[in-house]
Amino acid sequence: MDKRHNQVNAVLLAAFLLLAIALSACNFSPAGPAKDQDAVLTAAAATIAAESQQQTIQALQAKETSQELTRQAPSATPEPTDTPLPPTEPPTLPPPSITPPPPATQPVEPPPPQPPAALMLTANVETRCRQGPSQAFNTISFIRVGQQAEIIGRNPENTWWLIRDPQGKFGNCWVWGETTQPLGDASGVPVVQPPPLPTQPVTVNFSLSFVDFHICGGVAMATFRVTNTGTVALFSSNITIWDVTNNVGLAGPEASNNPFLVSASDCPPGFSSLPPGSSGFVTKGMGMLPAPGTKGRGIVVLCTQNNLNGQCLEQRVNFKFP
Repeated sequence: MDKRHNQVNAVLLAAFLLLAIALSACNFSPAGPAKDQDAVLTAAAATIAAESQQQTIQALQAKETSQELTRQAPSATPEPTDTPLPPTEPPTLPPPSITPPPPATQPVEPPPPQPPAALMLTANVETRCRQGPSQAFNTISFIRVGQQAEIIGRNPENTWWLIRDPQGKFGNCWVWGETTQPLGDASGVPVVQPPPLPTQPVTVNFSLSFVDFHICGGVAMATFRVTNTGTVALFSSNITIWDVTNNVGLAGPEASNNPFLVSASDCPPGFSSLPPGSSGFVTKGMGMLPAPGTKGRGIVVLCTQNNLNGQCLEQRVNFKFP
């Protein structure tokens, strides 16, 4: 700003000098022109002084304005203050985990070994199943040709098989190895100690009672109940029906190796044996019944072996024809 003020003053002074030179060159009278020249110089000096004062005032005003603006302008970088920081709270920790401890690992037991598949046998011929591995034991069941039964064990001599009763009535029983055949490898079959040989005397006995008539295949069947009260099994039968009133035979004799029925309403053939203490039914078919009320008689023979062999016993029972 001072440099510009000096430049203006120099310009004004130069103009003043040029004006003075011009006036001195003019043809004025000595008294008059000198007086006018002084007046001009005085006016020019006053003008320069006034202009210089005005510029100085303007420069001061501009400087004050600039300082005021500088004071009012916000500082680019604020001065640090002593404002206290808020208190720092301790960090909030999550509550402790209450995860239960894992359960104690139980030892895993291996699965039990699977039992081997049952070994079966079949009969080459109809074979009696006895209470022990000898013909001295009573027969309690049988196995038919082609029928299968589960093998439970064998005797020490490896000549008899202990099997489950094929008829499902008497538990286990023994069959002869010569008439039966295992259906697989029998080397692992365990040895079973047989019961002692029987010492009781062999007796053959049974009770007999008439039941009724029922129809099988269009034929009237006279039906009798038998109970083995002896010590040996019964295997074969021979049945005869007699007309007592007219003293004439009506049916039979007829032999059977499968005479024993489970129910009084069954039709033959039936089972081949009746063990001691067991009951069953036997029947005999008739072609024509006599008049109602005629007295009849049933004659039943049971033997300890097939084909009416071994020890046999005959029993009789009377009844009336319906």
